[in-house]
Amino acid sequence: MRLGYRGCQVLALVRETIDADGFPPSYTEIRDALGFSDRSDVGKVVARLEGRGLLHRAGEGKTRRIRLPAGAGI
Repeated sequence: MRLGYRGCQVLALVRETIDADGFPPSYTEIRDALGFSDRSDVGKVVARLEGRGLLHRAGEGKTRRIRLPAGAGI
C-alpha cells in the first residue's frame, strides 16, 4: 500500500522533530510547518498513518500525543 505525499511529509517531520528535540511536534506545529489549512486536516493524516501502523496517538488531552512504534528506526 502506497503512502501519500502528505503522509510522507507528516511522518518525516515527526521523525525529524523527535530526533532533534526529543519529543514529537504538536498538531499546530505540523500544520504550520507543512502548510495545512486546519489542525483537523493534520488529524486526518495522522489517523491514516496510525491505521497503517506507522505511528500511534497517546491518550486524549495530550498536546504532543504522536508516538512512533517501537523499532521505527529513530
